Amino acid sequence: MSEVDGRTARRGSTREKIRRAAVALMSERGYTSTSLDDVAVRAGVAKGSIFYNFHSKAVLGADVVRTCSDAIAAAVRSASEGHQGWDALESATLAVARFVDATPAEAQIVLNELFRPGRPWDAERREIRTALVAPLAEVLLGVHEERLTYGLTQRASMEHREMVAVTLLGALIVASLDRAVFTPERSVEDVHQALLETISGLRGTPLA
Repeated sequence: MSEVDGRTARRGSTREKIRRAAVALMSERGYTSTSLDDVAVRAGVAKGSIFYNFHSKAVLGADVVRTCSDAIAAAVRSASEGHQGWDALESATLAVARFVDATPAEAQIVLNELFRPGRPWDAERREIRTALVAPLAEVLLGVHEERLTYGLTQRASMEHREMVAVTLLGALIVASLDRAVFTPERSVEDVHQALLETISGLRGTPLA
């Protein structure tokens, strides 16, 4: 490994340490109550390293919100690949529920920070939200097309699919966090199945 490659790898490692510390603290305290001093202590780095890698608290906060949102979107995209219609929706929503169960801090940040106005990343908010919602909105469009095929809807398009996708994501995140805190004896799969039963009217094929 060259000296340049070594520096790049070390910087990447430091950035990830800082990001992980910020995720933990922002999920516990919120963005406003999270200080860079505390992030530095949690990450085990000098405060100057945060400024070197992220320049400001605002940039770090935006990076954390975007990274957490992108991770949920990636889980949906990966889980739905190779599936169609309701099968894709079932796979994608289960992936979100499992993501929340495995990484509740990231999910908590999306829930608490992405939709809260008055943050330094307001100018980026719509872009982040669009990237978060797009994969599930695409899956919902496939469900709609499946319903059209089976004559279960007369609507030519699903113009509100982004709104429905946001609603589903919110329900999944809240239900999964609720399970972890209040009913940990229930499985993630139980919570997911309950949600699917609630939205089963969207299904475009006969129930098995």
